[in-house]
Amino acid sequence: MTQAGGLLWQVSDHLQSQHSASLQGSNVQENQERETSSAESIEQARTGDTEALVGPTSPGPVSRYLELWMFLLQRLLELCSDRRQEARDGAIQILWRSIELYGHSLDSQAWETCLWKVIFPLFSSLDEGIKAAGNAPVDQTAVAAGKPSSSKQWDESKILAITSAGTVFADHLSSKMASLPSFEKVCSGIITYTRDSFLHGRPAVGTAAMKCLEKVCSVKWSTTEGTEGGQKKEAQARFIAEEAWKAWTDIGQQIVDHEKYDFTQQNLESYTKVVVTLQRAGHLAFGTRA
Repeated sequence: MTQAGGLLWQVSDHLQSQHSASLQGSNVQENQERETSSAESIEQARTGDTEALVGPTSPGPVSRYLELWMFLLQRLLELCSDRRQEARDGAIQILWRSIELYGHSLDSQAWETCLWKVIFPLFSSLDEGIKAAGNAPVDQTAVAAGKPSSSKQWDESKILAITSAGTVFADHLSSKMASLPSFEKVCSGIITYTRDSFLHGRPAVGTAAMKCLEKVCSVKWSTTEGTEGGQKKEAQARFIAEEAWKAWTDIGQQIVDHEKYDFTQQNLESYTKVVVTLQRAGHLAFGTRA
């Protein structure tokens, strides 16, 4: 299994290396034409058009390497819901590592595809796996042997995915995702997911979710005062802060109900750190007097 994972990583690395080399060999005009068609391709990607992974009007070597890389990510996504934890976690690690390392070379269209065809579906598949494991009968043989339950194994996979997501969003939110047409939807999606994971997941999952949210809130935004670009960045940073604040206060209301939720001290500490990060970021007016 380890060897197979290593081979998949080598394939991902090779395809991105070839993609980068092709980008360097492309002229400026070709890149501009590809960006012009990206808005139409984004919508096609959401509807399942496989050609839209790289854009139907970009048939050159750049698009071919990127198409193969996207295909590899989607095959990895299938492995991320494997019933075997070792295979599942290995696929999750390779998938996130690939996006983390090569996200800087992806254009808006590719990022849209990554988010809506890979990242958010990954979250959904893990939640489905956790639900199925919770409804399945307990393997008494495994319990007697001291092995973790199936539910705990799925929790560990989700923790791995959420932790990795925090790193990727922290690295690419302001530099790459900020230019996406679906920017606000993306931010609302990851914030809502961390909130729901905290409220409905087991303690370890909840703590990982708050750490992920903290990373999203701590992203540095390069805002140049008085410029149009600076104003847009500031508005985006404020949007994230407001959405995170809504999620944080939402959780606070639920925490009051101790009979329904069983939070640990670690849960509450990670929850508290989020509002500290929000306050330090300075995009919300805390304690403002009328």
